[in-house]
Amino acid sequence: MIREITSKEDYLKAKEFSKSDLVFILKHSITCPVSARAYSVFENFSKKQSDSGAHFFLVKIQLHRDVSNYIEVDTEIIHESPQVIVLKNEEVVWQDSHYMITEKALDDVFSGKFAKS
Repeated sequence: MIREITSKEDYLKAKEFSKSDLVFILKHSITCPVSARAYSVFENFSKKQSDSGAHFFLVKIQLHRDVSNYIEVDTEIIHESPQVIVLKNEEVVWQDSHYMITEKALDDVFSGKFAKS
């Protein structure tokens, strides 16, 4: 299940989950076809991992620009869209954007076969 982040408080709650589990956040443009493709990949991956304990979140950047900006400042990751940011222990362990958001990349992050970017 993908939960939507609509406020700073929602983001901080999501970040809290990362103390024990992986947290995947998709920053999604609701008007961009590349972002629509990334959303489809993210959604399929989240369904595949539904029993894994990982948490999946979505920020619709046009509707919640303030939250997107807050995440950028908090994580020190320059905003892109689409963009996936993965947190563990309240730290960014992986992030990528655009066509680099693939099911294989997300699988690699989930299984620990990735380099911190």
